[in-house]
Amino acid sequence: KRFWLVFNSTGNLGVGNWAPTEKLVVAGNAVISGNIKIGSYTTAERDALTGANGMMLYNSTTNKFQGYENGAWVNLV
Repeated sequence: KRFWLVFNSTGNLGVGNWAPTEKLVVAGNAVISGNIKIGSYTTAERDALTGANGMMLYNSTTNKFQGYENGAWVNLV
């Protein structure tokens, strides 16, 4: 069984991925023991992003977790 761990010239890390295009790309399942912090943005900062289906963030203006689906930001909770 092979274990791949790659840092490329732009500082991206791939786990099981030879050509990571983001800061961290994991090909397979992940187990995290600890906290996960997702990005916190104001509504104006969020609206300046290029949304993609599946993105999640915390909106610090409305104090809501939000996800991007079908071309719009929606509250998750």
